[in-house]
Amino acid sequence: MTNERTPATAPPTPEPAATLILLRRASSGTEVLMQVRHSDMVFAGGALVFPGGKLEAQDSDPCRHDLMDESGYGDSLGPARVAAIRETFEECGLLLACEAGTHVLAQGARVSRLDRDRQRLNRSELDFGDLLRRESLQLACDALVHYAHWVTPSFMPRRFDTHFFLALAPTSQEDAHDGRETVESVWIRPREALDAAEDGRYRMLFPTRAILHRLSGEQTPESHLRIAAATPVVTVAPRLVEREAGTFVQIPDNIGYSHCEERITRG
Repeated sequence: MTNERTPATAPPTPEPAATLILLRRASSGTEVLMQVRHSDMVFAGGALVFPGGKLEAQDSDPCRHDLMDESGYGDSLGPARVAAIRETFEECGLLLACEAGTHVLAQGARVSRLDRDRQRLNRSELDFGDLLRRESLQLACDALVHYAHWVTPSFMPRRFDTHFFLALAPTSQEDAHDGRETVESVWIRPREALDAAEDGRYRMLFPTRAILHRLSGEQTPESHLRIAAATPVVTVAPRLVEREAGTFVQIPDNIGYSHCEERITRG
């Protein structure tokens, strides 16, 4: 017998958020950049995640259209694209931005010189837009391909409305976790990340696990991007169900995900 749980009170409103899944070629297939969140973080402490975070007011400021390519303000996902790039720079030190007026990504040596500015961003001592203008950089929003849209279940005390994007990692730049929100960075094949979570080496949230299943296989990064660009994004809103075997979080099995449910372990 299966019963869907109905929350007793009105659920909290989801906070807009954005996540960037960076891809690079492996010896066979694709690796993704993931990070371990600091164990003291309120949300997903200690979990293996993709870079990302909440949208800030600055991400949708129309006065900043000069800081992004046309994709940044040409559709409703513009603020999410900006947030995904900003958060990835703050957390990983990788910056998807081009020299103004070009389509050439900023090179590694140039980005590495901005590390002190990245630390100031993380301490809210510097505005991201001011940094971009000072450096004559323009966000490469068109490099991001919309991949997934998840809304945190209504039974959770804190909820997010998160858009996930895919992009090729900038080859000349080196990632470096910030040591504040994240304590470890790892390039890993999706299947290996899932195996590590199964073995207990990493804690992993249900959406992360479901997306990694989608990315598993031998496809190249370019192939993943082509498939994503041709596949409509379906909003995923997990639900909680009760069975005799326990409590499960579940999504429909006909929306493109092979990993559709997980049992919730209490305690």
